[in-house]
Parts: sequence; structure tokens; C-alpha cells
Amino acid sequence: MRVKPLFQCLLVVLLILTAGLAGCSNNQGASSESKNKDSESEEKASDSGEKITITYGTWQEDKEVDQVIKAFEETHPNIDVKKDKSLGWPWNEKLSAAAAAGKLPDVFWTFGVPTAITNGWLEDLTPYLEKDEDYNPENTFESVLKTANYDGHQYAMPHSMHAIVMLLNTDLFEKENVPVPDSSWTLDDLRKASVQLTDYNNQQFGFLNPRAYREVLPVQFDNSLEWGTWDGEQYNFSSAAYVDSQNYINTLWNEDKVSPSVYTQEERDKWYGKDKDPWTLGKIGIRYDGTWGLKGNTDNNKFNWTVLPVPGVDGYRVPLVADYVGISKNSKHKEASYEFLKWLTFSKEGWFDRKDAGVPVARSIPLINDEEIWDAYLSDEAVPEEMKEIIQLIPDGTVDPLKAHPGYTEALNIIGSMNEKFDKGEANPSDVGAEMDQKANATYEKATEELDKAIKE
Repeated sequence: MRVKPLFQCLLVVLLILTAGLAGCSNNQGASSESKNKDSESEEKASDSGEKITITYGTWQEDKEVDQVIKAFEETHPNIDVKKDKSLGWPWNEKLSAAAAAGKLPDVFWTFGVPTAITNGWLEDLTPYLEKDEDYNPENTFESVLKTANYDGHQYAMPHSMHAIVMLLNTDLFEKENVPVPDSSWTLDDLRKASVQLTDYNNQQFGFLNPRAYREVLPVQFDNSLEWGTWDGEQYNFSSAAYVDSQNYINTLWNEDKVSPSVYTQEERDKWYGKDKDPWTLGKIGIRYDGTWGLKGNTDNNKFNWTVLPVPGVDGYRVPLVADYVGISKNSKHKEASYEFLKWLTFSKEGWFDRKDAGVPVARSIPLINDEEIWDAYLSDEAVPEEMKEIIQLIPDGTVDPLKAHPGYTEALNIIGSMNEKFDKGEANPSDVGAEMDQKANATYEKATEELDKAIKE
């Protein structure tokens, strides 16, 4: 930010500055005094045994929210938590309305951390974490943690984490006499198996929906990239990795026709029944999915299945999806809110409290790197044994930028519009990469400027 020369209109400026500084000094003192009073009031309420009530904004299902709140309140009897039922989808729009009305929840999930910072919704958690003796970033997955850290400020914490994986119907592999691959499999192995498992006459297909796989595929062609072709400084849609990944998907779809999604909804409804999932019916060999679905697959699949990492050309990186939680900048109970946030995120006690309360263990991969927690997680009936190998890949994983990377929502619109053109044969990935780079990098630069300005204010 440029500063205007002070020698211009010196006397006038000095008079304005003097008056302004006096006013600012009084206002800052009043603001500081008000904050201190709020803090003292909160501490006195806590010391006296009086309950503090905080509000919680989440898109988690009501049953699990009730379990979470009950478990927290049992171990923190001085804090009551009330779910904010006014929030819903579209999430950012609802948060914006709540903020405008001065009714942001004390603690809330955020679908876009940069958006929440730019709008002034989030408290900087850094001072709380720095004075918390229980907090050690080395006991978490720093690759995920740092996605919500901007210019050294931790504005949100990941409260859940999922891995993108491949699910394999091993019964179908056995039926078709196709060897079940191990975790060292490659993209060539995936394509070969998908073709071998496809039997159109029996409405059986090798791969459920290859096009859903597009976003995470470039990094599997070039492990130096991140999710979405990001390299740490810019997008790289003009790279060979992006072009090759899109051509791979097009081959599976147009040439190999390994997916029921290639065909019309009317045809699929005729084959499987309206709104029926061909994977659950046992008619799909390989499914691209996330670990959030492990329990559902355990409960609903009537066939044997396993889980493998997303394969690559020569090595691979596991794609990770994180969800984030923060504290309202205008909360009147920030210390109590921090206790709840801590319990939801990096507290070992909080993890076991939630487990004991019945919250499904397999719903999220633990964010706390602790042997007891890993033993409990891996012993859960909904977690396949093969998850051990995927967990080992997490420290070097690539994180979904949707909720934390500045400008990625806009970049995703650019990617999506090009995908539609690819699907219709109206564009070729090798011809439009430079244009995509220019547009996507511009969205990042604009969002970063706005974010930097908000952080410095």
C-alpha cells in the first residue's frame, strides 16, 4: 500500500491527524476495555460455575450433532452448545446473511476459508494456539493444517479429513477371472481392468464414472503438481500432465466405454431400476469414491470389496479432502468457543469422547497422529484393512483446494466450462491450456490480493 507524502498540506494534515489520533485513541481504549470486560466476564462466569452458552453452525446431520454436543457438554459442564438451525445451503450465502444480522454462530464450519476471512467473519486462532500447551502441529497432518494458514495466521482448523480412493468389487474381479491389483497398481492397470470387467450385454461395467476423476488425475501423471495442476505458485493446465490426464479420461469414456454413465439415464433406469445405484447392485468393478463412504459401503454392499489408492503413471499421491471450522470474530465467548473448537479438532480426548458417544469412527480419517487413535480407527468394522497403506500416504497427500485455496471456486468454474466443451468435442485440452492458465491464475491473484488486504486490516 502506498503512503501519500506527508509534506502535502502539512498544517492541515497535522491538525487532522491530531484530532484523528485523539479520537482513535479513545475508540481503541474503549474497544480494548470492552474486550477485556468480555474476557473477564467470561472468566468470572466460568469460575463461578455459571454456564456459558455458545452457538454452533454445522451442516452435519442432526443425529451426529446431538451426539457431538452431548459428549462435549458432559466433559465441559460449564459450557452449553446450541446448534444454529438458521444456517443451511448455500452455506456462504447463509453465513453472509447471519453476519449482516450480527448473528454469526460462535463456532462454525466454513465452506470457504478465504471468503470468511475476506468478509471479516473469522477470528485469528494463532494467539490461542500459541499459548495452548496441548497444541503441537507435529501431532497433526501439517500438509492439511497449512491449507488454512495464511501469511503465518491460522484462521481455521481442519475438523475432518477424507481420502479419495478406488473401491474394487473383488467378487466381480473373481467372476471375470481378472486379478485383483495391489496398491502398486498403475493407470495402465486401471484401464486394463476396467475394459476386462465391462460386459455390456449384462449391463456390467468396469468403472462407474471416469469423468468424476478428472480433477485429481493430473497430479497422478506428474507427482510434483498439486490437486488442480497447482504447483505452489500457479496453475498448469498447459502442462503435459493435464493434457495426458484429460485424454486418458476421454479414452475410457469414448473408446473403451467402460462406464454406464456413457449411456442415457433412460437406458440406465431400464437396466438397474429408477434411482438405483449400479455399484450397490454389484454391477460395477471399480468406483472412484471417498472414505466418507466407507460405512455406507460396509452397511449396504452385498459383495466383497476392497480399497486401493488412486493409481498413477509412475508413483502417486493420495488426494485428500478437508473440512474446516473457525471462531466468529464477533463472538462474546471466544475462550469457550476455542475450547469447543479444540475438542472438535486436535484434542485426543475429544476424539475418544466422540467415538464413545457413537459418532461413526469411519466418518473421518483421524487428524491426530496418535497410536491409540490409529488402533481404534483401524479396528473399526467399517474401515478396511487396506486403509493402512493409504494412511501412510497422507503426509505427502495433495489437498482439495475448494474450501481453502484463494480463488479456486472461480477457477473451478473455468475448468467446468472447458470440461463441457471437451465432452462435446468442441475443444481439445492441448489447445486451450494456455487460456485456462491465464484465467485461473488471474482469479488466484485477485483473491489473494483481497485476502492479504483483509489480513492486514
